Amino acid sequence: MKKSVNIAFIGGDGRAACAAEYFYRLGYEVGYCRCKSDISSSAVRIESVSDALEFADAVLLPIPVSRDGKTLAYSEGVLLSQIINDLPKDKKMLV
Repeated sequence: MKKSVNIAFIGGDGRAACAAEYFYRLGYEVGYCRCKSDISSSAVRIESVSDALEFADAVLLPIPVSRDGKTLAYSEGVLLSQIINDLPKDKKMLV
């Protein structure tokens, strides 16, 4: 039996919206947090970064990841260090 995989988008714009819809159509559970706009009607809105990290088996970050080297792009001020430090060891981060 195939295990369901949860994917969370933290930060992002229209490209993240397209990717979220694509992964949803492939059968993944998709959530999003701190994105520039709503991602998809199929995705679950997650209120906090820590909840998104807990929800996800894999975390997808926006392109570019950062514009200033400190905060995540398209994310309303989320610190990169918060994601890196709080990401559980058994989770994957994709950029």
